[in-house]
Amino acid sequence: MKTGNPRMRWLMITIGFNLLLSSLAGFRMEAATGLGGALNKALQGVDRANQAVGSATAPAVPSGAALLLRQVDQSLDKMDRVMSEDGAKYDKDYRRKEAAARFAEAKSNLELVESRHGAKMGKDHPELVARRDRITAAGKKLEAFDTDMSAGMKQDQQTRAAAAKADADAETARQEKEAQAMAQRQQAAQQASSNPNPAGKGRIVFSKTPIDPSNPQNLTTQFRSGDLIYGLIQSDKSWREVYQAGDKRELGLMIVMAIGENQTLQYITLKKAEYIDNRHLVLDIAPALEKMTAYRDPAILFGEGKGNRKIGPIAFTYELAQLPPGKHRVQFFLRNYDQKPALGEFEIEGTDFKFYADLHEKVKAATDASATLPPAGMVNKALEGEMRKLLENAGWTQIRRVVILDKDWWLEEGRSRYLNVAAAAKGEDGKFFWSNLQFTQVKLISGAWGPLELTKTGIKRPIAEANIDK
Repeated sequence: MKTGNPRMRWLMITIGFNLLLSSLAGFRMEAATGLGGALNKALQGVDRANQAVGSATAPAVPSGAALLLRQVDQSLDKMDRVMSEDGAKYDKDYRRKEAAARFAEAKSNLELVESRHGAKMGKDHPELVARRDRITAAGKKLEAFDTDMSAGMKQDQQTRAAAAKADADAETARQEKEAQAMAQRQQAAQQASSNPNPAGKGRIVFSKTPIDPSNPQNLTTQFRSGDLIYGLIQSDKSWREVYQAGDKRELGLMIVMAIGENQTLQYITLKKAEYIDNRHLVLDIAPALEKMTAYRDPAILFGEGKGNRKIGPIAFTYELAQLPPGKHRVQFFLRNYDQKPALGEFEIEGTDFKFYADLHEKVKAATDASATLPPAGMVNKALEGEMRKLLENAGWTQIRRVVILDKDWWLEEGRSRYLNVAAAAKGEDGKFFWSNLQFTQVKLISGAWGPLELTKTGIKRPIAEANIDK
């Protein structure tokens, strides 16, 4: 239909447009019903989008705050990694400390963001709220992790203590076996000799003050608990003559401390010809630290006996500390097969022998502080290299030095041979230690020697880093 009236044409267009809108609205309702509410879901998505757009109205995050927030996330991520299975390859104490350090780092950085940028961003800024929530959750997780690690460390410590005791017992058995073997070798050598053993008529004297070998004074055989005790072994012949040492450059003197049925014994080895040619030997028993001469001369080697205690003041003060209240007879003597080239004894009385327990710890600490590795009897770089590899396979790290103590292999009934060795390394605690070791080779059917094996590991003793190469 045509019309020339402009107003009428505009009216017709308006009516037509409204009818179209009405039709579209009806179609929308029908479609919404027919599609099972799909439109409603779409509208909900729009609402969520609108909410997201609305959140964009929160204050922008300053660049400095954004950097710190990333560091918060990175620290918490590192904490999660060290507490996860990926961190199990590390030491428990390290994991515990590292997790706590990363948590503290994250917390500190968040506090820094809030102090510097909190006023501008607003306390309830989504970025800050999200980090606070994560740190709260991480704190609870860290607390549980710390408890688990502490329990695990305690168990590990108990396991190591049990292993150390087993090693100490094994080391004691080894040393006693070697002492017996040495005694048997000496006896065999004596029996092979046509000359009788010219044992000297020696004695051992005691004092509460250090004894001058050339002018012994203030000697006594009566002591009370708390007294310092010094000894001197004297002989009418040189040790070379007493022990028929010939031209030997080393000589072991077996010293015995006997209290009732209990005996503590081990060799004191003289490693200088002039000492072997002497007729005396200073014997510190329970000395003042500043006047102790034992253990300070590298040319005199004090062997280890029961409990891996070094013969001399360490072993002697330990035994005195075990005494019950009362009076006790303490005997010292040199033993050479069935003879006693030198002998002496004293009495000691007291109600409490704790003084010697304290002195024992002081002597041991002073000895550890000045400890060096035993001298080498053999130098074989290729063999030492094999030993290093075996120690690394056994879990040792940062090995500083390996010293072969024996001049030659020890044979065991032709079936195997072994070497006594000392090695120094850095422990997990960052401190240096050294330990006595034994490496063995078994003889094969072909008659050749089999591969080298680490067969014994002694207790780990502290050593100053500066003393390792002395």
